[in-house]
Amino acid sequence: MHYFVPQRCQQSRKIMYKTKTQALTAAEQCGIEQGVELTVYRCDYCGTWHLTHHLEDGPRWFGASSSGFSGQEGKRRASRRRAYKPRRR
Repeated sequence: MHYFVPQRCQQSRKIMYKTKTQALTAAEQCGIEQGVELTVYRCDYCGTWHLTHHLEDGPRWFGASSSGFSGQEGKRRASRRRAYKPRRR
């Protein structure tokens, strides 16, 4: 059997949609199947369309800076590793 494997953006690792219409259809389908409200945006890195939970005009969370800090001053981004406990200072 052959399964469809979607292409992913090298920078954000999100699924790439060639057109805004395809992305909107996928967002609508996720809303129907999973009850999740998603919006679409054009990626600055690959030029294709991605889905996100963030507001359409809000800041992008990935690629904001390479220092490990998010857009908020002085707050580190939470680790995504399971069972990771940060060191106390």
